Amino acid sequence: MKSRIYLILFLVIIIGQMAVIGLMLSKVMNIKNQDRIAYLSCRAVDPYDPLRGRFVVVSASQNYVFVPTPKKQDSQKIKKLEGQKIFCVLNEKADHGLFEDITEISTNKPDTDALYIEAMVWMVSEKGKRSAVYFRLPAFKYYIQENYAQKADEILRNSAYDPKIVLQFDKNMNYIVKDILIDKKPLEDFIRLHLTNK
Repeated sequence: MKSRIYLILFLVIIIGQMAVIGLMLSKVMNIKNQDRIAYLSCRAVDPYDPLRGRFVVVSASQNYVFVPTPKKQDSQKIKKLEGQKIFCVLNEKADHGLFEDITEISTNKPDTDALYIEAMVWMVSEKGKRSAVYFRLPAFKYYIQENYAQKADEILRNSAYDPKIVLQFDKNMNYIVKDILIDKKPLEDFIRLHLTNK
Protein backbone atom coordinates (compact mmCIF):
# COMPACT_ATOMS: atom_id res chain seq x y z
CA MET A 1 0.00 0.00 0.00
CA LYS A 2 2.78 2.43 0.98
CA SER A 3 4.71 1.67 -2.19
CA ARG A 4 1.62 2.51 -4.27
CA ILE A 5 1.25 5.88 -2.48
CA TYR A 6 4.95 6.63 -3.06
CA LEU A 7 4.57 5.70 -6.74
CA ILE A 8 1.55 7.99 -7.12
CA LEU A 9 3.40 10.86 -5.35
CA PHE A 10 6.44 10.29 -7.55
CA LEU A 11 4.29 10.41 -10.71
CA VAL A 12 2.51 13.58 -9.53
CA ILE A 13 5.88 15.28 -8.89
CA ILE A 14 7.18 14.26 -12.33
CA ILE A 15 4.00 15.49 -14.06
CA GLY A 16 4.19 18.76 -12.09
CA GLN A 17 7.81 19.33 -13.11
CA MET A 18 7.06 18.55 -16.76
CA ALA A 19 4.11 20.98 -16.66
CA VAL A 20 6.34 23.77 -15.28
CA ILE A 21 8.97 23.14 -17.97
CA GLY A 22 6.25 23.05 -20.63
CA LEU A 23 4.81 26.38 -19.45
CA MET A 24 8.26 28.00 -19.46
CA LEU A 25 8.96 26.75 -22.99
CA SER A 26 5.55 27.83 -24.28
CA LYS A 27 6.12 31.35 -22.89
CA VAL A 28 9.50 31.60 -24.66
CA MET A 29 8.07 30.21 -27.91
CA ASN A 30 5.16 32.67 -27.74
CA ILE A 31 7.63 35.57 -27.46
CA LYS A 32 9.78 34.16 -30.29
CA ASN A 33 6.73 34.12 -32.57
CA GLN A 34 6.33 37.89 -32.20
CA ASP A 35 8.30 40.36 -34.32
CA ARG A 36 8.55 43.30 -31.92
CA ILE A 37 12.28 43.93 -31.50
CA ALA A 38 14.20 46.51 -29.48
CA TYR A 39 17.92 47.37 -29.56
CA LEU A 40 19.62 48.88 -26.51
CA SER A 41 23.23 49.88 -26.00
CA CYS A 42 24.66 47.75 -23.22
CA ARG A 43 27.62 46.97 -20.97
CA ALA A 44 28.49 43.57 -19.54
CA VAL A 45 29.91 41.30 -16.86
CA ASP A 46 30.61 37.62 -17.52
CA PRO A 47 29.36 35.18 -14.86
CA TYR A 48 28.89 31.40 -14.85
CA ASP A 49 25.91 29.19 -14.01
CA PRO A 50 26.99 25.68 -12.92
CA LEU A 51 23.80 24.14 -14.34
CA ARG A 52 23.43 26.04 -17.61
CA GLY A 53 27.00 27.04 -18.37
CA ARG A 54 28.58 30.31 -19.37
CA PHE A 55 26.45 33.35 -20.00
CA VAL A 56 26.89 37.06 -20.45
CA VAL A 57 24.94 39.45 -18.25
CA VAL A 58 24.41 42.84 -19.82
CA SER A 59 22.65 45.91 -18.60
CA ALA A 60 21.49 48.86 -20.65
CA SER A 61 24.08 51.63 -20.91
CA GLN A 62 21.41 54.29 -20.59
CA ASN A 63 20.35 54.80 -16.97
CA TYR A 64 18.65 58.21 -16.96
CA VAL A 65 16.38 60.55 -18.89
CA PHE A 66 15.84 64.27 -18.59
CA VAL A 67 12.41 65.61 -17.70
CA PRO A 68 11.32 69.24 -17.25
CA THR A 69 11.99 70.48 -13.72
CA PRO A 70 8.63 71.25 -12.07
CA LYS A 71 7.85 74.60 -10.50
CA LYS A 72 9.02 75.06 -6.90
CA GLN A 73 5.62 74.30 -5.42
CA ASP A 74 5.58 70.95 -7.29
CA SER A 75 9.25 70.02 -6.80
CA GLN A 76 8.44 67.39 -4.15
CA LYS A 77 6.39 65.46 -6.70
CA ILE A 78 9.44 64.61 -8.77
CA LYS A 79 11.47 63.68 -5.66
CA LYS A 80 8.72 61.19 -4.75
CA LEU A 81 9.73 59.19 -7.83
CA GLU A 82 12.78 57.87 -5.93
CA GLY A 83 12.21 54.21 -5.09
CA GLN A 84 9.16 54.00 -7.39
CA LYS A 85 8.54 51.59 -10.27
CA ILE A 86 8.40 53.33 -13.65
CA PHE A 87 7.94 52.31 -17.28
CA CYS A 88 10.79 53.24 -19.63
CA VAL A 89 9.38 53.83 -23.12
CA LEU A 90 11.63 52.96 -26.06
CA ASN A 91 11.91 55.33 -29.00
CA GLU A 92 10.80 53.96 -32.37
CA LYS A 93 13.05 54.95 -35.25
CA ALA A 94 10.85 56.17 -38.08
CA ASP A 95 13.03 54.76 -40.85
CA HIS A 96 13.28 51.14 -39.68
CA GLY A 97 10.44 50.52 -37.24
CA LEU A 98 13.14 49.54 -34.75
CA PHE A 99 13.08 50.61 -31.14
CA GLU A 100 16.18 52.10 -29.62
CA ASP A 101 17.01 54.24 -26.60
CA ILE A 102 14.71 55.28 -23.80
CA THR A 103 13.12 58.63 -24.56
CA GLU A 104 10.51 58.96 -21.85
CA ILE A 105 9.37 57.48 -18.57
CA SER A 106 5.94 57.08 -17.09
CA THR A 107 4.56 56.08 -13.71
CA ASN A 108 1.58 54.55 -15.54
CA LYS A 109 1.74 51.60 -17.89
CA PRO A 110 1.72 52.99 -21.47
CA ASP A 111 -1.49 52.16 -23.31
CA THR A 112 -0.03 52.66 -26.76
CA ASP A 113 1.82 50.19 -29.01
CA ALA A 114 5.12 51.49 -27.67
CA LEU A 115 7.61 49.01 -26.26
CA TYR A 116 8.58 49.57 -22.66
CA ILE A 117 10.61 48.01 -19.85
CA GLU A 118 9.87 48.28 -16.15
CA ALA A 119 12.57 49.94 -14.03
CA MET A 120 13.12 51.37 -10.56
CA VAL A 121 14.02 55.03 -9.94
CA TRP A 122 16.98 55.37 -7.59
CA MET A 123 17.71 59.10 -7.80
CA VAL A 124 16.36 62.40 -9.14
CA SER A 125 18.78 65.26 -9.70
CA GLU A 126 17.57 68.77 -10.54
CA LYS A 127 19.73 70.52 -13.15
CA GLY A 128 18.22 73.90 -13.86
CA LYS A 129 15.24 73.68 -16.20
CA ARG A 130 15.68 69.91 -16.53
CA SER A 131 15.85 67.15 -13.96
CA ALA A 132 17.68 63.88 -14.50
CA VAL A 133 15.72 60.80 -13.40
CA TYR A 134 18.13 57.91 -12.81
CA PHE A 135 16.73 54.38 -12.99
CA ARG A 136 17.83 50.76 -12.76
CA LEU A 137 16.78 48.46 -15.57
CA PRO A 138 16.90 44.69 -15.07
CA ALA A 139 20.05 42.81 -16.10
CA PHE A 140 19.70 40.65 -19.21
CA LYS A 141 21.22 37.14 -19.49
CA TYR A 142 22.54 35.83 -22.79
CA TYR A 143 23.88 32.25 -22.89
CA ILE A 144 27.01 31.67 -24.94
CA GLN A 145 29.36 28.83 -25.90
CA GLU A 146 31.92 28.07 -23.19
CA ASN A 147 34.92 28.59 -25.46
CA TYR A 148 33.68 32.07 -26.49
CA ALA A 149 32.99 33.38 -22.99
CA GLN A 150 36.35 35.00 -22.24
CA LYS A 151 36.53 36.66 -25.66
CA ALA A 152 32.94 37.89 -25.28
CA ASP A 153 33.87 39.49 -21.98
CA GLU A 154 36.89 41.24 -23.55
CA ILE A 155 34.85 42.51 -26.51
CA LEU A 156 31.94 43.75 -24.40
CA ARG A 157 34.29 45.65 -22.10
CA ASN A 158 36.16 47.27 -25.00
CA SER A 159 34.96 50.86 -25.40
CA ALA A 160 35.79 50.80 -29.13
CA TYR A 161 32.65 48.73 -29.75
CA ASP A 162 29.04 49.77 -29.28
CA PRO A 163 27.30 46.53 -28.26
CA LYS A 164 23.53 46.36 -28.63
CA ILE A 165 21.27 43.94 -26.85
CA VAL A 166 18.39 42.68 -28.99
CA LEU A 167 15.17 42.12 -27.04
CA GLN A 168 12.15 40.40 -28.54
CA PHE A 169 8.77 41.30 -27.01
CA ASP A 170 5.33 39.75 -27.02
CA LYS A 171 2.09 41.74 -26.79
CA ASN A 172 2.18 41.61 -22.96
CA MET A 173 5.67 43.20 -22.89
CA ASN A 174 7.34 39.95 -21.80
CA TYR A 175 10.70 39.73 -23.52
CA ILE A 176 13.63 37.46 -24.18
CA VAL A 177 17.22 38.27 -25.13
CA LYS A 178 17.37 37.37 -28.80
CA ASP A 179 20.99 38.34 -29.42
CA ILE A 180 23.82 40.73 -28.68
CA LEU A 181 25.16 42.64 -31.68
CA ILE A 182 28.68 43.98 -32.13
CA ASP A 183 29.11 46.19 -35.21
CA LYS A 184 25.70 44.88 -36.39
CA LYS A 185 26.93 41.27 -36.24
CA PRO A 186 25.73 38.62 -33.75
CA LEU A 187 28.20 38.32 -30.86
CA GLU A 188 29.21 34.71 -31.58
CA ASP A 189 29.73 35.44 -35.32
CA PHE A 190 31.83 38.46 -34.40
CA ILE A 191 33.97 36.33 -32.03
CA ARG A 192 34.43 33.63 -34.70
CA LEU A 193 35.54 36.28 -37.17
CA HIS A 194 37.84 37.81 -34.55
CA LEU A 195 39.45 34.45 -33.71
CA THR A 196 39.98 33.42 -37.35
CA ASN A 197 41.63 36.76 -38.22
CA LYS A 198 44.29 36.30 -35.55
